[in-house]
Amino acid sequence: ALSPTPHVHNHIEIVLMEAGSTVATADLIDVTVEKGDLFIAFPNQVHYYIDKERPATHSILMVSPDMTPEFSRIFKTMIPKTPLMKNAMDNSRILTAIKGMLECRSSNGEYAETEARGCMLILLSELFRNLEFTEKAALDHDIVKDIIAYCYDNYSSDISLQSIAANLHISRCYI
Repeated sequence: ALSPTPHVHNHIEIVLMEAGSTVATADLIDVTVEKGDLFIAFPNQVHYYIDKERPATHSILMVSPDMTPEFSRIFKTMIPKTPLMKNAMDNSRILTAIKGMLECRSSNGEYAETEARGCMLILLSELFRNLEFTEKAALDHDIVKDIIAYCYDNYSSDISLQSIAANLHISRCYI
């Protein structure tokens, strides 16, 4: 299911809406994802979903950017101007690549990982050809990961900005 809770992780999250619709948010940019559309959240982008219609049917891919080192520069320095690609299901290359990724997920064959990587390269190549990018703000991702890990490890405690700063030895203002 698509999470209504804002979250962040270091994976690429791709959602292809097959029926219904949802409002998806990535870094405070709200888009309506309708049947046939594709939503992409880059690594370390805060994102979440609010279904507009029930039932919303979708395919979701969560992929490590390490799977496609050819695109590491893009993932490190850029983000899409909009996380939405309208009518992505009309693009046969995107549709074939996503179906291939989903099939590889359920396969444990000798070449499943290689096939999945090939499908992901095709998918990202086609997406990047159709999306516009902007440079992302400079951010120290190791610190972000440390903050998230601290919150995860201490969620049952009273977490404050001051406690995070003190335990991680960084400025409250920087956080």
